[in-house]
Amino acid sequence: MFILDRSINNFNRKMADPFFALKMYGMWAVAALLFFGVWGVNPLIRVLVDKYNTILEMKSINLSMSKKIDEINKIRVDTDAYAKQIELLNSYLPDGDSTQNYLVDLSFTGAISGHILTQLSSDTNTEGGPIQKVTAKLSGSNYLSIPKLVKDVESMKTITQISSVTFSSERGLSSVDLSLEIYYMGK
Repeated sequence: MFILDRSINNFNRKMADPFFALKMYGMWAVAALLFFGVWGVNPLIRVLVDKYNTILEMKSINLSMSKKIDEINKIRVDTDAYAKQIELLNSYLPDGDSTQNYLVDLSFTGAISGHILTQLSSDTNTEGGPIQKVTAKLSGSNYLSIPKLVKDVESMKTITQISSVTFSSERGLSSVDLSLEIYYMGK
């Protein structure tokens, strides 16, 4: 106990010296800051840095999502603007190849211009594609009615391209051969 009392006494005498006391308080302050900085503040700083990085990442994700929302809204406006045209196009491009329906439409169109549909053949090499090649033979009126027939076929509801028109007349009977391409929606 004598050694302990002597050490405390010696310490108190040295602390009475202001220069030594300042050094001692300074070392204690540095030690306390290091102790609390390493074990106390350092985990807090790490958490704050992680949260800051998360905030930056969330901001970039929000910016990216807002750009995508703008793109979707633009596409929605475009889709709304073209909806009527798409419906119109769908009415002119039937689903699947419906040669039977086209036969009825073509015979009706030919009858309007004074021709009777006598033969209709389909090219089997183009099945499955968006184009159906058809050869139609119509008989009836004279060559003066061919321009009306061509105009009526071109104005049919189903989109049709006339590849060739051949007119022939034998023994008072005239006939028109039409090579047609009918467009359908893809499958």
